[in-house]
Amino acid sequence: MSITRIGFYTVIWLTYLFFITAYTPLGSNWLEWHSQRIINAVQYLELNGFFSSYGFTIWTDCIDCNLDKANWQDKIYLSTHGVSLAPYIILNYFLGYEGLQNYAHFIDKTAIFFTAVIISELSIIFFKKMGLPKLVIGVVIFVLFVANPWTYKMIIAGWTEIYFTLFFLLGVLVAIHQHIKFGLVLFFLAGLFNFIWTFAFIIFYLLLSFIPKLTKNKIVDSKNFFPISLNTNQEFVYLIPFFTSFALILVLRTFASANFDIVSSSSFLERIGISGTDIHNGGILGALQFLGGNRVTQCVYSYEESMITSNLNLGIEAYNCILSITSLLVLSLVSIAGTFVGSIKFPLLKKITAPFSFSLLFLLLFFQQSFSAHLMGYSYIFSIIFSFGISYYFFNFISMKSNTSIRYIFALPIFLGILILCIRVSMLTGLNG
Repeated sequence: MSITRIGFYTVIWLTYLFFITAYTPLGSNWLEWHSQRIINAVQYLELNGFFSSYGFTIWTDCIDCNLDKANWQDKIYLSTHGVSLAPYIILNYFLGYEGLQNYAHFIDKTAIFFTAVIISELSIIFFKKMGLPKLVIGVVIFVLFVANPWTYKMIIAGWTEIYFTLFFLLGVLVAIHQHIKFGLVLFFLAGLFNFIWTFAFIIFYLLLSFIPKLTKNKIVDSKNFFPISLNTNQEFVYLIPFFTSFALILVLRTFASANFDIVSSSSFLERIGISGTDIHNGGILGALQFLGGNRVTQCVYSYEESMITSNLNLGIEAYNCILSITSLLVLSLVSIAGTFVGSIKFPLLKKITAPFSFSLLFLLLFFQQSFSAHLMGYSYIFSIIFSFGISYYFFNFISMKSNTSIRYIFALPIFLGILILCIRVSMLTGLNG
């Protein structure tokens, strides 16, 4: 990892943050409701003790509310464990309430920055055979990852996917460099931050281990799907950290559910969307709407139909808003195809794209109501697929032997067009993400 590339990454990141702070309607700080939720969750644990509710806490945006445990016995949120709040808890411990309020969002931004750096450096390894300058590969991936609307949503209201992704990708990076034990520790930490994605990863790797044996159709390059190079029948060594972290959180959730009569988390059937009253379930298309970066309804949310027809500017605004989101939807579909083809041509790419792609597909088809209701959090994972998929086309285009210089020249305006589209859709993001 060269100092030159790190310098470029840093300048690009800071420039992007300054730009969205100045010009994006929602800015670059946490949204108020998200900030209040984090503060309340951390302060509740500080006031009542970390293990007072088996490590779980509350999830509310009330202001100046009484956080005594007696007032929240029936409102413990089982989807947020104290471990996933560890960065903010540490900040609160050293800098107190004001430090938490003023600086917590910088922790998320730092995590996103390092995630982008890791993805960029991994891309240099994955696309090495293309013979392109390392700086070109790293910068293209870095920009596509940090500037897309799915990442922007995590900047203004981060979910635990930020840290799950960071630790998993860091684990892949160190494992590739043969630091196996350290990699396993990082996979364990990733699992602690988000047990839902951990579960999906476990399912993927179990299927990858057993399906070829059941069908007697061996996957020739199956080792490329595992971040750690293992000998035959040693796949379970890699699964141990994921199993351990998932089991730990599951046990704590079981104890909490047994000892609290009512909790504020949605039920399992509600998240799927088959509980009987599922107004937020948009089916498969509803679950896939994140591909546009924002809901199309965001374009007409504040307009009444009569106003659109009578006010030309409002009509133009809504029309072009829909075109922008549709443009990104098409680009997202193109990126999925690029990721698929790129993973075939560059087998090492599967170490990241395969588990994330399967997990995203598995969860969005299984938890259709959750994906329909939330465009934040879950969709952050798609940033990785989008970045690899779009960059594959650029790298494939400019790496052709003939007329290399002219290919760079024509690739530049296309890249800038995609960047501007991503920022444009980010600017359409509403207060609820």
